[in-house]
Amino acid sequence: LFRSVLESAEIPCFQPDQRTLGVDPALNITLGGCRLLVPASYVEQARELLAPMTVDANKAIVRHWFEHVWNDGRDDEAALFGAGADAHLRSLLPDLHVTVDDMVAEADKVAARVTIHGTHDGAHVQFRGVVFVRLENSRIVDTWDMNDAPAAVTA
Repeated sequence: LFRSVLESAEIPCFQPDQRTLGVDPALNITLGGCRLLVPASYVEQARELLAPMTVDANKAIVRHWFEHVWNDGRDDEAALFGAGADAHLRSLLPDLHVTVDDMVAEADKVAARVTIHGTHDGAHVQFRGVVFVRLENSRIVDTWDMNDAPAAVTA
């Protein structure tokens, strides 16, 4: 999709292969396992064109991260996303479930307002939080969070 958008705007782009070894592209785009290189003279134009698509793709990655790694407990997929779930929180709430209530993104950052449900010591627990994520090349590289969890759950 990125390639077709760039080509329709007459921006040269290519996928790396043996012929491109040693080429120093100014823009290196990786999304969904596909990698495109863009020459330096087209960087700003390419970034401007692809920014909305990148933001939507980053939001989708974070949403899937919550669904697969946090909710489904697929720790084996954490490496695909670049980050896992909070092991301490999962130990306190073994039936942990995260609902994404709202999500906003800009450039390489995504902010998600979430509601977290689970059972702690036999009692249903629910609290809200915000998770900030920074992505590089379609992978999570930094996370920060704030929440209003009861003291018993954060201990």
